[in-house]
Amino acid sequence: MHKYKIKSEKQSNGIWGMPMSVTSYDASLKRDQTLFNLQNAIIIAMAETHPNQWLKVRDWGENLYFSLEHKDTYQTGVEIVLFDRMFLENDVLYCFESTKEKAFFLRKKKLEKIYG
Repeated sequence: MHKYKIKSEKQSNGIWGMPMSVTSYDASLKRDQTLFNLQNAIIIAMAETHPNQWLKVRDWGENLYFSLEHKDTYQTGVEIVLFDRMFLENDVLYCFESTKEKAFFLRKKKLEKIYG
């Protein structure tokens, strides 16, 4: 599991704004509020972890596809983020190696909430 704390502050509407490094956004807005917040957090986290890269975002159903281009050298790369392996809690984004690992983590969080 990887854990990333988002540094950007949320806007008054409770979500993060679109980063200036995103040059293209071809993704549908998620109707489910949880998925919408997760999608928003993933885009912010990608922008924060790749500060020297231009980002192009594409939606592939339950995945986000990022095309990265270095701002100075123009070298390109691709990253695919799977929604079913991500979890957002406040401003902390968790990325899991598998859906089983995510399920175990969520069960553990639920038990901690119940039993303290």
